Amino acid sequence: MDSKLTYKLSQMTQMLKTLEDATMRYQKKQTHDLEAEITIHQDSVIQRLEYCVDHFWKLLKIYMETTESLTINENGPRSIARIAALNNLISEEEAYRLIQMVEERNKTSHMYHAEVADEIARFAPKGLAFMHLILKRLEDKYAAQKSSN
Repeated sequence: MDSKLTYKLSQMTQMLKTLEDATMRYQKKQTHDLEAEITIHQDSVIQRLEYCVDHFWKLLKIYMETTESLTINENGPRSIARIAALNNLISEEEAYRLIQMVEERNKTSHMYHAEVADEIARFAPKGLAFMHLILKRLEDKYAAQKSSN
């Protein structure tokens, strides 16, 4: 299970990097009047945000099962956020922010609206920063646990 967590941490880092790159490209394209290109990049940011958010809460679950030796029978991002907060892996405020990210992500699966797409694409940098913050904390804690063993 230890190698699974290492792999998932690495995979999450790479996913966040692709979201960061897409977000930067989207923000740069907004300075031009190339509406079609902006839409393409916006869609890219949204898609990458979707899979990063999905992977992020699943990573939290695997992390808790691996490093905290918890048996988690529940699935779903809201449950995982709650369990992570109850086990002091993230704060209650961070759990709330994670649930907000999931709600933003869920908006993407509904009918396409330009205003909603723009809102989600503008949200991506905040979500990215949040996931980086938590991921760094998890990696540091994981590295400290490995070195003490």
